[in-house]
Amino acid sequence: MMYTLNPGLTHWAYDLTKTISLPDSDGMKKSRARYHGYAPAQKPPSVMIGDTISGETFWVGKLMNRWAERWVRYWTDNQA
Repeated sequence: MMYTLNPGLTHWAYDLTKTISLPDSDGMKKSRARYHGYAPAQKPPSVMIGDTISGETFWVGKLMNRWAERWVRYWTDNQA
């Protein structure tokens, strides 16, 4: 299944929350530090707009990540 959120509502909510300060514990910082070479993963928590995929099967690794990226593009007609 795929759901598209109301763009106006999405941007309204984002505008209300984009500057909010989210908690960033020492444990979270330690966890992020493991992702060397991935600049976005090094950033503290923040509010963002984006696309996501979920499923009943856990996947990990480069090949499965490519699968997930292609699946999202397929279901969103290359819009995500």
